[in-house]
Amino acid sequence: MTDHATLVASATASFPAPPEHGTRINEPGHNPTPLLLLRFVEYFIECAANIPSESLLGYLGIAIEPAKFLTVNNNVPFAPPLVQGIEPSLPITATSAAAILTHQESHRQWKDTKRKYNQYKAAQAALRTLITNNVDAQFINSLSDSTTKYLLVDPMTIIKHLQANYGEVSQEDLAENEALMNSPWDHTTPVETLFARIKECQEYAEAGEEPINDRKIIRVTYMHIKRTGIFNDACDVWDDKETASKTWSAFKTYFITAIKKKHKHTTGDTGHSERIAVANQVSSNVENMLQPYLSMITALKEEVEGMKERVNATQQHTPRGTLGDITNRDTSTGDKPIWKIPDTKEVETKVPVDKSLIQGYSDKGGYPITYCWSCGITGNLNHHSKSCKSRKDGHKEKATLTNQLGGNPNRLVSAFHKRKAAEKLSVKE
Repeated sequence: MTDHATLVASATASFPAPPEHGTRINEPGHNPTPLLLLRFVEYFIECAANIPSESLLGYLGIAIEPAKFLTVNNNVPFAPPLVQGIEPSLPITATSAAAILTHQESHRQWKDTKRKYNQYKAAQAALRTLITNNVDAQFINSLSDSTTKYLLVDPMTIIKHLQANYGEVSQEDLAENEALMNSPWDHTTPVETLFARIKECQEYAEAGEEPINDRKIIRVTYMHIKRTGIFNDACDVWDDKETASKTWSAFKTYFITAIKKKHKHTTGDTGHSERIAVANQVSSNVENMLQPYLSMITALKEEVEGMKERVNATQQHTPRGTLGDITNRDTSTGDKPIWKIPDTKEVETKVPVDKSLIQGYSDKGGYPITYCWSCGITGNLNHHSKSCKSRKDGHKEKATLTNQLGGNPNRLVSAFHKRKAAEKLSVKE
């Protein structure tokens, strides 16, 4: 009788070659992901079905749910082999030929049952080891026994544990996956890279229980190829094919051949046209990359313009001398100037303002000014003693340009207002 280790090695040797993307359930230092888990389960199922048994489906029943096995096995359930009993012995009293034949049949059946059971347990062990070798222990050690480790744990129990804890795909993940699927293809890379990306997106959507059928996959991939503007002839030929023949497999085979042929025979004027198409594609890709930043810059420019309009709407700029001598002084107060609003005549206005905010006019530029006890004289008409947000101790709200109440006598005029004064805007009451 073949020992257990040899049977396990034989089952493992029957596994198909691992896929190109590998079989890891988690990357080093990271949690398992829905996509990696989905890919592993697909390989896990393939391995189970490949282990030799008396069934054409191998040991597929170990790797899928009973209901799903019924579907693929013509409603015949998977029946694990029973544990063999005690080896039958020939009774001492059994001396007749019939009795001996009966014993021999019983012993044959017992040996057959034992063989099937041992093969089944070896298949379980091989599949269990496949799982534990492809995921870090920290993600499954809650199933491990301190003595028997995973020896008594059914492989599907481990798979279900991983699916329950790491197999859920969020709505945000699905949205990002869809955006990746719809992102443009760089046709300077092999078309196989496009097919691989689309297939991965399809698998991820399936992991999130929002499967994408092959018909949509073909349509999305076709549009990526067509939008390059280089393979229009190949697309036209595909369009003319019978609908029934337009499978995902046929699509990939056709366009791999067509695109390779296009690159092989591209010379002369056609090559020039292709280079133009390449340049347009690159330009389009760059534009797509910069679009969010361009939109942001546009929004900022609009906001700045809006701020300028709001500033203009609250300020009045008068040509020097239009309203007479601005530097009127009250000689009774000594050298300290007292700013006064002189009598004004009606003049042209460019932007209407609230003239009640004007407390005087600058002697340099003739623009309107106001006063804040804490900050001093300013060309910002919205900044005055009552509205100041940078008040100093003892701040007096009643202080004005003509009655400063001992406040700050200095000017606080921004460079913006000085520049605008030079424009000599007119003011109309």
